[in-house]
Amino acid sequence: MLISILLPTKNAAAYLVDCLNSILSQTYEPWELIAINDHSVDNSQQILNDYASKDHRINCLNNEGAGIIAALRLAYQQAAGTYITRMDADDIMRPKKLELLAEQITLNGRGSLAVGLVKYFAETTLGDGYKSYEQWLNQLTTSKTNFKEIYKECSIPSPAWMLHRNDLELCGAFDHDVYPEDYDLAFRMRAANFNICPTPEIVHL
Repeated sequence: MLISILLPTKNAAAYLVDCLNSILSQTYEPWELIAINDHSVDNSQQILNDYASKDHRINCLNNEGAGIIAALRLAYQQAAGTYITRMDADDIMRPKKLELLAEQITLNGRGSLAVGLVKYFAETTLGDGYKSYEQWLNQLTTSKTNFKEIYKECSIPSPAWMLHRNDLELCGAFDHDVYPEDYDLAFRMRAANFNICPTPEIVHL
């Protein structure tokens, strides 16, 4: 199955090379990357263009609107994959991220929300708040209880999730623009009563 990776980016040139290299290093190969440059004023656009010129799976566009939701909406409109996942420009995928998340959907079928463990990192010292959030989030994911504590904080490890395209459509994809997209989308995933299907490995940094 083709996996579409949706990547909004704005002024992330300092991190973008590591991000893109982590995608190129995936063990699962049928993927496409839809990268949306959200009016960056650094050289993010040039980096994206350089990578796209070397790999036909990378498609780079400029945001027609403004902000992350508009960027995700445009990326999704261009996506051709059966499975959909997200990426942030200052994050890194572990090599088996796509393989492990796709495996969960393949094994469990439609209505499955594939999620993986995450690990936070920082250029200097990682704050205690991030450490606590990482521990809490991974505990929920491991026990498949993400939706039970959704009113505390965004309890779906964004962007360490994957859905079948039809299921993403079922919960409204990126049509909503009132609230922050990750938390709002998590509530809609909960309303759709998706079956949380975790992989026990760290898939996303």
